[in-house]
Amino acid sequence: MARTLRKKNQKGDVINIRVRLADFSTYTRQRKLSSATDSDVEIARVGWELFEQNGYVGKALRLIESEWSSLKSVQPGKRGAVSNRSVCDR
Repeated sequence: MARTLRKKNQKGDVINIRVRLADFSTYTRQRKLSSATDSDVEIARVGWELFEQNGYVGKALRLIESEWSSLKSVQPGKRGAVSNRSVCDR
């Protein structure tokens, strides 16, 4: 996911996870970060925190997905700079 963001010169500041349990009940959780990122480590950390904090550890799962929303364009050549223009990836 982070590599795709970097290839498209984008960063995201909202991570979403979707979990489907064995009984087919489906839950979606999200967290807004204080700043946009395209870091593999940050994506994994936040996704795991959402998973853990909502009590899914140890449960039988049918599905787990993660995605970014609230994407922003990064100015080419300036990895730290983010433009104000919001980008939709759907």
